[in-house]
Amino acid sequence: MVVARSKSLFAYGKDYNSEDYEKILLLFLESAFSQLSVREQNLMKLRLVDRLSYDEVAKEKFGVTIPRVQQIEAKAIRKIRSFNGQSER
Repeated sequence: MVVARSKSLFAYGKDYNSEDYEKILLLFLESAFSQLSVREQNLMKLRLVDRLSYDEVAKEKFGVTIPRVQQIEAKAIRKIRSFNGQSER
């Protein structure tokens, strides 16, 4: 699937309540998250969807230190920010 930024996400201007905008945004986010490793995807889900703290994720879910969780999260965020909307699916 190819999601072009200029034609999809920003074509709706300030109409962020549009159903089309919401669908395009979800497709873009799914594509961006597909670029992450399974570990990065799991961590981002725990942090953003389940709203767990660094401490909860580090000790209870991953068995690593808090700084390590922060490193994994930072790497995932960098990947998402650099995602250009092009996918080879």
